[in-house]
This record gives sequence, C-alpha cells and structure tokens, in this order.
Amino acid sequence: MESIGQLARTQGSALTRRPSDERLSGAEFAKLATLTEQMAAAYPHQELGESLEVLLRGYELLALEFGTLAVRDALERALTHQKFFPHPSEIREAIEMAAKQAREQQAAADPWVPCGSCMDSWRPVNADGTPWDGHGPHRMQRCSCFTSWQRRRKGSSLPVDHKRKAAGE
Repeated sequence: MESIGQLARTQGSALTRRPSDERLSGAEFAKLATLTEQMAAAYPHQELGESLEVLLRGYELLALEFGTLAVRDALERALTHQKFFPHPSEIREAIEMAAKQAREQQAAADPWVPCGSCMDSWRPVNADGTPWDGHGPHRMQRCSCFTSWQRRRKGSSLPVDHKRKAAGE
C-alpha cells in the first residue's frame, strides 16, 4: 500500500495540487508526510481514511507559515496532550502558544528597567533633540534606556525563528 505522501504527490487531490510557491520542498514534504502517518498510527482508535490527506495539506500550510520544526514540535506535543488526532487548527494554536510562552520567558529574563530620568520610556527634549530645559516648546522622544532594551530583545534568539533554523541559518 502506498503511503499518504506518495499518494498526495503522485495522484494529488484538488487540495494537494497547488503552485510550487505554496509547497514544501520534496524532502520536507516527505518528512511531514511520514510524521503524519506515524501520528495516525499513534491514534489507532480513529479511522482517518481520506481525511488524512486533507490534514496533511493543513500541516503543510502551517509548515509554510511557521516552519517545519514548529509543526513537528507541536505534533510531538500533541502525542502526550491530546486524546484525538490533532486538527491543523489545534496545531496552529499550539505553535502560537509556544511562541507566546517564548516571548514571556524572554520578557521575564530581560525586563525593561526605566533609568529614572524618563517618563514611561519617554523624555522631553527641545526641538534640536537636547534635553528639555523646562522652558519653551518641547517634544517627547524615546529614552535611550528603552531603545537599548529593544535592541537587546531584537538581538536575542527568543522566540526561535523556525523557518530560519530549518534553513540552517
């Protein structure tokens, strides 16, 4: 019997026949198809039949959006956390939850601490950008304590960019 990946690639339904820019590479698709088949075997009490191909396409779309590693990680978590075969919408929720948790961990590890001379990350400056002397018109500018904190956060590795990681960057 042919695998779901082979069937989807050779015969292809309307869902799996898409332009090449909406497809994973052959190797990535094969890995995702194999993982999907293994997942189906882990839920023997469910008869998935032809819907497995549709679920595979849903996982492929998620892999295109979030990266194959993120989809694989979410599918692996589903093995220990779900009683039923995971729908792509449940995998999306798991990926988004993991990203949210990563952002929260990053924020907890490196919180913004005001310098004391700014007001909620803003400081008043004169029109030429020098510190405001308390007289005349002024404008508000982001404080350097906040902008340096933002640069640190952008330079950190959390949350993991699974697409770049999968590409070996």
